[in-house]
Parts: sequence; C-alpha cells; structure tokens
Amino acid sequence: MKKIGLFFGTFDPIHNGHIKVAQNFLINNKQVSEVWFVVTPNSPFKQHNKISSKEARLEMVKVATDSFNNLVPSDFEFRFSSPQYTSNTLRVLKQEYKSKYDFIIIMGIDNYNSLLMDGWKDSLFILNNFQIAVHKRYLNQHSALSSLDSLMPSKTSIVKSSSNLIEIDSDLIPVSSTEIRKLINLTWEKSGFMDLDGEDVLGFVKTENSLEALLKHLDQGVLTFILKNNLYRRIK
Repeated sequence: MKKIGLFFGTFDPIHNGHIKVAQNFLINNKQVSEVWFVVTPNSPFKQHNKISSKEARLEMVKVATDSFNNLVPSDFEFRFSSPQYTSNTLRVLKQEYKSKYDFIIIMGIDNYNSLLMDGWKDSLFILNNFQIAVHKRYLNQHSALSSLDSLMPSKTSIVKSSSNLIEIDSDLIPVSSTEIRKLINLTWEKSGFMDLDGEDVLGFVKTENSLEALLKHLDQGVLTFILKNNLYRRIK
C-alpha cells in the first residue's frame, strides 16, 4: 500500500520551512511516496483570525511545490463545512482510500503537544489510528523545543504503539508565517501601499531590503504572488 504524508496547515503563506520539513521527512522515510499539503480553509484553532482566502493560499502552495514531483497541493478539505476538524477529514480519507493509501500525519511539536493533551477533537482516534511525524518548530531563542521527550504522554497506554511516532530529523524552522505576514505589511506601509499591478514586482523586491531578506525563507514565486495580489496589508 502506498504511504502518503499529510501536512495539514493554513499555509498563510507557505514558506521554505514547510518545504524543508516535507523534504526531510521523505528523505528519512523512503517508504513514503508523497507529501500532500492539505490547505485548511478554516482551522478550529484560528476561527477568529483574519486569514487570506483559501483559494489564494492553495495557489501559493501550488507555486511553492511546483518543482517537486513528490510534494502535492491538496484542496481536500474545501469540501467540508467550517471549521474543518482534522479527525473528520482523516475519517473520510481513510474511507475513500482504504485500499490504496496509508497515511502518516506531519505536524509541529506544539500541535503534537496539544493533541496529547486532548486539545483536538477526537484526539484518541488520531493517536490510535495514524502514525504521526513530528517536526521541531522555532518558538523563540530561549524556549525552542529540540526534543520530543518532554512531550511524551504520561499515560502511554493512550497511544496504540510507540511506533506510531516518528521524529523528523531537521533543524528548527527559523521563521513563521506570522512573522512573514507582519514583515510584508511593514513593507507595504513603508512603500505607501503602492499598487504593484503592472509593476516590476521583483524590481520592487530588490529595492526593499526586508523583502529581499525574505527570499531566504520564501519562494520567489510565492512572494511575487503575494505582492501582485496585495496580500498582508494592514495586518495587526
């Protein structure tokens, strides 16, 4: 049975850290064929957050994964009413692809901690029926978590088997989507909210040191899409 990694997220925007996590997961788990980037239209954890349209976020994922044959953008959750609960999605995926795919969930260490603490809907269903691959996420320079040891459940009988957990060997992601949105908004403010329609977007990027620095963490095509579509203006 073909193994697929499921990377759920808002991806507002998707950045190079997300891509690196998926690549490292595939490199260290040769039995996995692909990683699907499942764009969540309205996460139950972000219901009150202002986010870009699901269509814009999906397009950014398509741009960022275009050059990778084994990284696949997915709008699977677009079919469900809001908010989209991961457990519900997994049940449908499991039913629709039960004889074709075996799924492994990819998530950050903070989300895994929340899952263990029963912070998710039907958390036991997820823990007992799917392998979970956990990657480290940068919190801040003083409290970055570098090991899963502190997040292991006190009652290990909850989890079906320790083999259900995979640690993704990767460096801490040095940037977050939140930081990217804020930096882009500051650049918009600095530029006087200029209209880039028909303008040389990459030329504008080169005149803004903050945006040029972002290209270390953000696909050039994604940044171009953001600027052309006036995303992340006046984000508070």
